[in-house]
Amino acid sequence: MRTLLIAATFFTIACHSSRKASSTSINEVEESKQVKQTEMPPASTEKSIRLVVTFASIGAGIDPNGKTMLDGYINSFKEKSGKLVKYGTLAWGREGEFDCEFSLNELNLNEQTDFVKGLKKLFEGNQLVQIEENKPSRFK
Repeated sequence: MRTLLIAATFFTIACHSSRKASSTSINEVEESKQVKQTEMPPASTEKSIRLVVTFASIGAGIDPNGKTMLDGYINSFKEKSGKLVKYGTLAWGREGEFDCEFSLNELNLNEQTDFVKGLKKLFEGNQLVQIEENKPSRFK
C-alpha cells in the first residue's frame, strides 16, 4: 500500500512538472514569434510576388473545386495565348489552406493584365479564394 502511495505521489509531481514545462515552452515560442515579426523589414523592401491566389478556410476547409477551377483557367489561357503560366504552391494551414504564387514572367504586361482580370472574374464572390497582386510571400 505504501509503495502505491509513493508511486501515485511521484506520478502527480511528474505530471504537474511537465505541464509547467509545456506552458513555458509555448510561451517561449510565442515570444520568439513576436520577436521575428518585429524584426521583419517593411513590406516595401521585401520582394513581392506578382500574383498570389490564396485558398483559405473559414472553419470548414477550402473550396473543394477551387484548385480544379484554377488549373482549368490556366489551361484555357494556354489554349488562347499559347503560353503556359507557371506557379508554385505553398501549404500553410491546418484545414488545407495554401497559396499559389505566380511570377507571370512568361507573360508580357498586357497578357498579365488579361490573366489577372480573368482570374478575378472566375473567383468573383468566392470568399474562400483570395487574389492579391504584388504581395510579399507568406514564406521568406
